[in-house]
Amino acid sequence: RASASYIKTFHSFGAWLLRRYPETAGVSPRFTVYDDDDSTKLLSHARPELTRLEATRYAHKIALAKDYCLAPDSPELACKTNEYAPEFPAIYRAYQTRLRESGNVDFGDLIMLPVTLLAENDAVRDRLRRQFRAVMVDEYQDANVAQFKLLRQLAGDETYVCAVGDADQSIYRFRGAEV
Repeated sequence: RASASYIKTFHSFGAWLLRRYPETAGVSPRFTVYDDDDSTKLLSHARPELTRLEATRYAHKIALAKDYCLAPDSPELACKTNEYAPEFPAIYRAYQTRLRESGNVDFGDLIMLPVTLLAENDAVRDRLRRQFRAVMVDEYQDANVAQFKLLRQLAGDETYVCAVGDADQSIYRFRGAEV
């Protein structure tokens, strides 16, 4: 029975899910996952007036926004942190538009897009909840808000969830981890 088990990180699970339901999730079946450098380059093309340093900083802020599962139009975006400049939503929107046009995703999309897919598609969510009757999360102290939302969408009333973590061992607060 263990051969039917899946062992994945949150991000590898998100990639697996997006590759299984690309059209439903609105991505290309052959998407590439952009790393931080790719995201900075994409943002530089989407907003050429930004210097390389500004593009790097905004790409980091976009990644943090996605760690909270916040889209460019999310009302909470402006109040989540004082670091967001008034022009940030427009920059984030331009980045997302360019990213979607490329047919690719970034690391934040590996969590955000599955959250949206499961929240908006009852059939897919129900199918996955039947498939994953037990979910175990290790190093849960390093999960962020978006990962928590993904877990909430995946776990139904009949799902057994085991989360293991130690707040004293959290090392990813700078990436949005919240105990």
